[in-house]
Amino acid sequence: MYAPQSLLPTLAREFHAGPARVGGVIGATMLAMALASPLAGILADATGRRRTVTAAFALLSLPALLATQAHTLDALNAARFAQGLLIPGVMVALTALMGEELTGPARTRALTAYVSGTVLGGFLGRFLAGLIAAQWHWPAACPQNRRSRPAATPAPS
Repeated sequence: MYAPQSLLPTLAREFHAGPARVGGVIGATMLAMALASPLAGILADATGRRRTVTAAFALLSLPALLATQAHTLDALNAARFAQGLLIPGVMVALTALMGEELTGPARTRALTAYVSGTVLGGFLGRFLAGLIAAQWHWPAACPQNRRSRPAATPAPS
C-alpha cells in the first residue's frame, strides 16, 4: 500500500509530474480505501467474512500487476485506486473474522500479530521499494512484476 511512497521522486521524474500530482499515487489508494471500508463490512456480512477476505486477497494481484505496467501516471493512479477498493476487503473482513472466530488470549495474540505485521509490512514495503528502485527501474520494486519478467531492467541513467 505504501511502497510507492519512497518512489515518489522517481515517479515524478518518470512521469514528468510535480509533487502534488505524483502524490496522487498514495492519495488514490487512501481515497478508495476510505470509500470502500464501510462497504467491505457490509459485503462481508452478506457473503461471509472468509469468502470476502479470500476474494479480495486474490483480486489484489490484478491491480498490482497493472500498476507495474503503467505507462502514464493516470494509469498508475487508476491501478492504485483499484487496489484501494480491494484492500478493505482484506483488512476490515479479516479483523472482523478474527474477532468472530477467536476468543480470549488467542484473539489478542492474533490481532496483535496482525497489527504488528501490517506495521512491519508498511515499513519494509517503503524501505525495500526504495532500495530496489535505486538499483533497477521502479517497476522492479513490485513483487508481481519480478515474477512476470525474466530479469529486472536496469534503471535508466
